Amino acid sequence: MRVKIILSVIFLTSSLALSQVGGISGGKLSIPDAGIIEQGTLEFEPSFSVSHSNYFFGTNGNSHSLYGQKVNSSFLFRITVGITENLEIGSSIPSTMEQIDFGAKQNVLSTDNLGLAITGGVSLPAGNKFISDSLSNNAGNYMASFGGTLSNKFNDIITLDIAFSYKRIFGANFYHNAISLGGGFGYRFSKSFQGVVELNSISCFEQKICSGKISASSGFTYKVTSSMLFVAGLGYDFLGKNDYQNLSYFSAFTISLK
Repeated sequence: MRVKIILSVIFLTSSLALSQVGGISGGKLSIPDAGIIEQGTLEFEPSFSVSHSNYFFGTNGNSHSLYGQKVNSSFLFRITVGITENLEIGSSIPSTMEQIDFGAKQNVLSTDNLGLAITGGVSLPAGNKFISDSLSNNAGNYMASFGGTLSNKFNDIITLDIAFSYKRIFGANFYHNAISLGGGFGYRFSKSFQGVVELNSISCFEQKICSGKISASSGFTYKVTSSMLFVAGLGYDFLGKNDYQNLSYFSAFTISLK
């Protein structure tokens, strides 16, 4: 058995947990790429995230003080398996056991410079609810999602990933339809070091109370060895409504077994 260990330390915004399909492998900081993990390979990724909030976005988008600081932390465990050359499936489970996410990614186009994959998944409630993070917290509800991701390798230095997903939330909630769109830009300064900038948004589109955010994150990836990657960055919510304004960070270990 070959064991490959990838060390990741990523700083993200907490809203990203909702904005992308759970259980699938990713690229750069948070945006999934069109790549599929190798057939017969299993990835196990325990991750840890912390978000700090001093402000809250109101209905009109203005930022209001919380007159204190709200700090949330959580663990997340992801398992992803390469089923075929073009298909992977996986699951993400938070330590709070509020919900379980299942996802799949199918590659439909792969060239030397361009990749395209479709993604989809479901979130199932697990019966627990510990923290009401925001109006976009959907613990206790069923949720289905589908979308796609496009990866473009302009050359050996510059890469771009763009991901889109639509989510339908079932049950009692402030909204039932949401769209997320994110992009990640990578610039490779050397074979080992890559700078990354990402932009991620999520918004519902209903007439009643609705939540949404636009978040930015920046960081880098550093290839320590052929089997170890170090990633670091920082994320911040700079626009939104009816939700907390977070400064967040995230850390993860990705272990690949074949």
